[in-house]
Amino acid sequence: MACAVTVAREPDIVGPAHLAASQITVDVSVLSVTGDPVKGLSAADFEIYSDGRLVPITSCTPGPAPLNVVLLVDASGSMRWQMREEDVKDDVKDGFVPAVKTIDRVRIGSIGSQNYLSPSFTSNPQELKRAADRALDGYRNFQSPSPVWDAVYAAVEALSSVEGRRAIVLLSDGRATANRRSMEDVAEYAARFGVLINVGGEDSEHYIRQSQTEAVIVRAGAGMKAISELTGGFQMEETATVREFFAGTLELMRHMYTLTFEAPVQDGDFHPLEVRVKRGDGTIRARQVYKAPGG
Repeated sequence: MACAVTVAREPDIVGPAHLAASQITVDVSVLSVTGDPVKGLSAADFEIYSDGRLVPITSCTPGPAPLNVVLLVDASGSMRWQMREEDVKDDVKDGFVPAVKTIDRVRIGSIGSQNYLSPSFTSNPQELKRAADRALDGYRNFQSPSPVWDAVYAAVEALSSVEGRRAIVLLSDGRATANRRSMEDVAEYAARFGVLINVGGEDSEHYIRQSQTEAVIVRAGAGMKAISELTGGFQMEETATVREFFAGTLELMRHMYTLTFEAPVQDGDFHPLEVRVKRGDGTIRARQVYKAPGG
């Protein structure tokens, strides 16, 4: 979650004698007031809290780092009304693909009546462009449902077996329909494997009538925003183009810090997590929960 950077109070420290054997990895972004990555930080500049208690940081690795990314494009009916197929393909081919470096590994997928995910990770530009063409063939279907959470769950599963920084870049309006998996399922699965979920797309208000005189206002993208904040991902700025979102998100993720710490308990449960940085001139993003080993 993006939050104001604060200087932490002096809490009780969980000592080494209480640490479990398995390490937890946390990818952390620190941005200046101008939105640029803050570089040159070390472990001494960070604090990690597990269940509200400060735990020692065992390592701090600065960027840049290679990325393992799944790009998901919502090709359902609601998105089809917002963006033309040609524009979306151009955004992927001319915005996302050029931002991929040779050390990265990427798969491309789409969300629709039949979710699709390219068969293997690659950084080859031509292979990625062919994958984009195949993924977005279904963009012509105006009536297709939008099983967003099923697609994101499958993307986390694809990333679970790779080493290094794992991330999903999701372009959708958040109108999730016909799902077998829930948003809660996705949140837990992403937390288990430390997958960053970055989201972009139009988030408009919808009115759902409750009676002749009453209606509730629903923002379809609220769920995507919540899961992005929970996993430490980035969100598309209102003034940004899709291409800027694609390229900017990859660049920001590349310059995240990787922190590790020993889980204080081995109960196999999910635990709240907070990362702070000891300088007050920017914002920090990091996941807010992790799954402890054991159980």
